[in-house]
Amino acid sequence: MRIKGAESAADASKLSYSAPDEQGDADKKKDAAAAADPYAGVGRNQPCPCGSGKKFKMCHGRNPNAA
Repeated sequence: MRIKGAESAADASKLSYSAPDEQGDADKKKDAAAAADPYAGVGRNQPCPCGSGKKFKMCHGRNPNAA
């Protein structure tokens, strides 16, 4: 019996593990890719952080491949 999609293994590079250190503090390190994106976490309808005055979805949130 085969289940569609079950034969592909999970990509381990997309997984992350976080846990407190020995003192119980949260790990302060962040993913380098997330730190490099200044627009990470900006909502579609929020003003764009670039200062253009446009909504994010109409400025830097646009899909560059869209026609």
